Amino acid sequence: MAKTTGARNGRGSVTQAKTRDGKPIRNVWRICYSWTDSEGERHKENATHHGTKAEAWQICDSLRAAREGGLKPEGRKITFAQFAQDWQQAREESGELARKSLEESARSVRKLSGYIGDKALAEIDAATIERLFRDMRRDGTRADGTTIKNRTILKYYQHLKQIMQKACNYDYIMRNPCAKVRPPKPEDVERRALSAKDARRLLATLERREREERAAFDRKEERQAAWKADKGRKSLRGLGTLANIVGARLTLATGLRLGELLGLTWGAVDLRAGCLEVRQSLTEHGETKPPKTAAGRRTVWLDPATVAHLAQWKRFQAAQLRKIGAAAEGRPLAAGVAVVCSDVGGFSSIRNYERWWISWRDSNGFRGLKFHELRHTQATQLLANGADVKTVQARLGHSDPALTLKWYAHTVEENDKRAAALMGGLLASPEQRQSA
Repeated sequence: MAKTTGARNGRGSVTQAKTRDGKPIRNVWRICYSWTDSEGERHKENATHHGTKAEAWQICDSLRAAREGGLKPEGRKITFAQFAQDWQQAREESGELARKSLEESARSVRKLSGYIGDKALAEIDAATIERLFRDMRRDGTRADGTTIKNRTILKYYQHLKQIMQKACNYDYIMRNPCAKVRPPKPEDVERRALSAKDARRLLATLERREREERAAFDRKEERQAAWKADKGRKSLRGLGTLANIVGARLTLATGLRLGELLGLTWGAVDLRAGCLEVRQSLTEHGETKPPKTAAGRRTVWLDPATVAHLAQWKRFQAAQLRKIGAAAEGRPLAAGVAVVCSDVGGFSSIRNYERWWISWRDSNGFRGLKFHELRHTQATQLLANGADVKTVQARLGHSDPALTLKWYAHTVEENDKRAAALMGGLLASPEQRQSA
């Protein structure tokens, strides 16, 4: 005879499952919870559990708690994949998020659904999430032994937490299981910067290569004119390469992000005052967008040599763009013309610029140098030579000086050591100074 465990206080029952011929099935339990709604109508909710009797009672109790807590029964029916897809669609339709953010969350939804997509929302607990991330690390192990980075796992965790919080808000689950899981701690990012000596060598190399590219460009244009092939063109081969070199030089002098550099137009550059204004950034999709924070929109001052170099580049660029009709004859460049332009005079692209930079740096003795490390070089050298943190924060466009201090604490520490030595010298007695 099948073993039956009666209802607890009339609030549900757990019954051992049976085969068609009435024999009990080991470790399979039928769970039934019934309730009466406000109109006196009777309802039943059934579930089957493969496991222990105690676990089956826990599920029965959770069904009762969910009903008494106002939870919707759909939480045990809607799968994670279904709900996560609806969550993603709502994000896309809101029109409030940048394309990059939407693409990142879409990747997370696909990745998470590949592991827990078939689970009902109410079945996802802290243990499920911990197993999920263990499985991700296991599956992400490469042949050389390297694994998926914690920073990537953290992004998945953050999106999962948002999805499950939305399920809480909809009363599909009682509490967010992510709250009981410790988020992965991202690895410290190595922020490499050039020494002052190497920064000077890079600047000299950029200027030398620009002269060489400019000479090659002029020779090519002379040949085009001699062949009468310089009319009706829509692009100028080599102009983008020259612009890229100018851009690298400008980043070394200002610490601009790559998107900020490629989104910079002449309307935001004041050569008379000797400064530029960061008003927008170019995205990976070739769109321009305003800075994320008020600190990101900023004025960056230029040194005299950079101002002179930009003025010379502007004159040259205008003369070339007139050849292809991208600039009006006899008039200055339009405010919307990109400082770092493509061969057709429009905005360049982040992907193309990064490809050019990798090729250029490896061919010119700076193998492995990331373009973003020019920005780190700016911050490190300024702090190492006495600039205060607040000034560097404003120049880089950080929203909080604490962020600048966190990233470049090693440089500030060196300044503090020099300050300690300076103070010691000021307070030393004449005898101590003489002995030193």
